[in-house]
Amino acid sequence: TGRADFRDELGNAQLVVAESLSAEGDVDGAREWVDAAEETFASIGSTSHLANTWITRGDIARTSSEIDAAAGWYRRAATTLADVHF
Repeated sequence: TGRADFRDELGNAQLVVAESLSAEGDVDGAREWVDAAEETFASIGSTSHLANTWITRGDIARTSSEIDAAAGWYRRAATTLADVHF
C-alpha cells in the first residue's frame, strides 16, 4: 500500500523476505529485498529501522563469507545508533 502509516510494517516484511532468501542461499534475491527495505525505511526517515537493514546486510555478507563487508555493515549500524559520537 502507499499509506505512510504502514511503511514500517512493509519494510519489516521486506527484511523478513531478505533474511529468508539469505537462509536459502539466494544472496542476490536477499540483497534485492534488503534494498527495497532500505528504500522503504529511508522514506519514513527512521534511523533505527535503517540500522536494521544494515544489520541484515551484514548477515547476508557473513553468510557469503564476506567477513570484512559484514563487519562494516555492523559497524555502520552500531555507530548510527550510538548515543555518544566522538
